[in-house]
Amino acid sequence: MSSSRQDPSDLLEAECESLQSNSWADGDNFVNYPNAAALIESAIAAIEKSIPDRFEHDGRTYRLRSKLKRLDLGIHKDPASARPLLRLETESLRWLGFKPGH
Repeated sequence: MSSSRQDPSDLLEAECESLQSNSWADGDNFVNYPNAAALIESAIAAIEKSIPDRFEHDGRTYRLRSKLKRLDLGIHKDPASARPLLRLETESLRWLGFKPGH
């Protein structure tokens, strides 16, 4: 008996293609695209991890806390792809970096 399960990357690509074909998608639409939503969350998490929580200036260490207001994401399948698998603008409402008292 053969399995009728689809490859997860095929599901992701189908969801991204469907999202890209719409003129725009609001946040509620991502409920219908769980694989694409997970990809977006992973991309945002990777960006957030790269933001420092401190920096040096004139021999002193300062704490940094930042909030990304708008992200224009182009997520490509591989380094050679000119067209993104998924391109969207999104907002991040999370504060990143230094947490007072820690």
